[in-house]
Amino acid sequence: MINFKDKIFTDHAQKRCQQRGIPPDVASFIIDHGDTVYTHKHKKHYVTRGSLKYLRREYPSFVSKYDKQLKSTAVVCSDESIITVMKINKRFYG
Repeated sequence: MINFKDKIFTDHAQKRCQQRGIPPDVASFIIDHGDTVYTHKHKKHYVTRGSLKYLRREYPSFVSKYDKQLKSTAVVCSDESIITVMKINKRFYG
């Protein structure tokens, strides 16, 4: 496990970030500023189109740099640790 900006990434999450080309900064940003859905025992964080409009105004340089990753990434957490980082293939939120 690795700590990154007060977030604990499991070995699996680290590996998935590397495989999918998602910087840990993006995963942390999604957790801090995205929406959340509770699935079974875990929380899934993601950024919606609506929240992306707001985030573009509040964090213009970060969002413009990582726009593609923010739109297509979900982060799955359990308690205080990040379990995995995944690409969003279909709509999974309400």
